[in-house]
Amino acid sequence: KAQPVTEEGVLGLIGSTLSNFEKQFTGDDSPLSRWSQEVEHARDELDALMLPASEWLPIIFGFALILLLWSLLAYAMIWLSHRVRLRFGLTEDLPQHPTTMDLLRFALRKLGPWMVALLITVYMTYALPSSLGKDLAMVLAYALVIGTCFSAICVIAFSVLDGPHRHRALYILRHQAFRPLWLIGSFAAFAEALSDPRLVSSLGQHLAHTAATLANVLAALSTGLFILRFRRPIAHLIRNQPLSRRVTRRAVSDTIDILGTFWYIPALILVAISLFATFISAGDTSTALRQSLLCTVLVVLCM
Repeated sequence: KAQPVTEEGVLGLIGSTLSNFEKQFTGDDSPLSRWSQEVEHARDELDALMLPASEWLPIIFGFALILLLWSLLAYAMIWLSHRVRLRFGLTEDLPQHPTTMDLLRFALRKLGPWMVALLITVYMTYALPSSLGKDLAMVLAYALVIGTCFSAICVIAFSVLDGPHRHRALYILRHQAFRPLWLIGSFAAFAEALSDPRLVSSLGQHLAHTAATLANVLAALSTGLFILRFRRPIAHLIRNQPLSRRVTRRAVSDTIDILGTFWYIPALILVAISLFATFISAGDTSTALRQSLLCTVLVVLCM
């Protein structure tokens, strides 16, 4: 006779979940084992790249030459833009109430010299033979430019939120947040650039994956530090509303006040889940990142 189907119940479901969770952290398929194997393979690929000093000298020379050329071109354009600002009496910082032209000029001043210098460097080094030093130098320059673009966009987005009782918070973000945002964008762009097929073939699959994961972890840690450091200015941007809106839309104003007070909690949850997913999935965070975004949205809705 067929046996009747027995229901596990709540306790059985909890026990099976804990058992599956324990199996995931033990055995050869555990995150520690997979990371140990990944680091071991990356070490073997790094040892294979250890060439004699005579062969490393051209690689280091090409790396330093490209970065030096890019830096000199960028600093020359920065000096030229500084002379133009002095000639026409333009201010270096954003005004208290920036217009669209002020924001555009700010973005061009921050990003323009480095971007144009990168394009000129790419054009001038196109005829050079492809090498590991050239590829790494171009990837590093690309990551720094993307970091500058990311920080400029964030500062402009903060400036759009200008309004009553927000001037001090905007002043702090404009003068202190640019460099931390630049670090976040640079680390993230460097991790993304390491997945390029040419770099993967030059460095090795495991070494490129390990370096990209390390850059992603540094970007997440920098994001967490940025959230903790600037949680009060960003909270002021969210919470401080005009008096007319606070009086006529009391419920909306109270909701925004609560979200502004606790905005950093879902942001830190997103960073923590991304780091945890990086460890659990051995660097493959495509599915886990979507789940962490969903969890963050749910936390915001609950609050």
